[in-house]
Amino acid sequence: MLERARIEDAAWIDGTCIYVGPLASHFGHFLLESLARAWYLIQADPSLPILFHGWNEKPNFPPFVSVFLEALGVNPSRIRIVAGRDVRVGNLILPSSQFWQGVSASPGMCVVFDHLREKMLRSRTSSTRTPPKVYLSRRGLGGTRASGEAREVIANEEEAEALFRGRGYEILQPESLAIEEQVAVVANATHVAGPSGSALHLMLFNANPQARLVELRTKRAYNQLLISAIRGNEAFHVSCETKKGATGHTNLDMDVVERALREID
Repeated sequence: MLERARIEDAAWIDGTCIYVGPLASHFGHFLLESLARAWYLIQADPSLPILFHGWNEKPNFPPFVSVFLEALGVNPSRIRIVAGRDVRVGNLILPSSQFWQGVSASPGMCVVFDHLREKMLRSRTSSTRTPPKVYLSRRGLGGTRASGEAREVIANEEEAEALFRGRGYEILQPESLAIEEQVAVVANATHVAGPSGSALHLMLFNANPQARLVELRTKRAYNQLLISAIRGNEAFHVSCETKKGATGHTNLDMDVVERALREID
């Protein structure tokens, strides 16, 4: 129960707003949290304000967020960000969430990703052919996030890359590609592989039910299991992490990876 005074003191937004959820600047969290209700934006009145929760009320979108918003037809001027204060809204539209991290997911989550994929593929300026089999590497990310937090480093990922390269996979560092190219690569791929992490969430853009995902699991990646379930791709989640080395970096058990690939192929 809230005190009446707190309700009356809340900032007032007149009219109708669409609540979309938290505005995440991290790539994976943006896909799974900020787009979980975005299916509604495809059909919504394009003049209605869009309400996000965030850490800062001043919009400061990473480039990939701007690209996705543009593909959804969302003008940044429509966005309102609520951070650290109470807000009352005259009429709030609350679309049903289609993804609950680590808990459950609905095939309805795919609606917005199908829309984004088709919109981005149509507007793609490059005619470069994308490879059918791709390995999404983490080697170029480094050990520290932009926030200063530590990032998982795989000490022997170069060995995994060599193994997949020998099986016809092209090795890509997705962060070196424009987001439109990342989407195009995964959208057209028949095989996608790589270690656990946000790059594999790009499988949300792959609508080929015959596509195969090979995840080298280095953590309890429940969200990737949920993505595989709602997309219906043939997915192999290979538990292959060994004990961390003296540097604290993760090591892949290459015997396990190689044996799994022989069985998968």
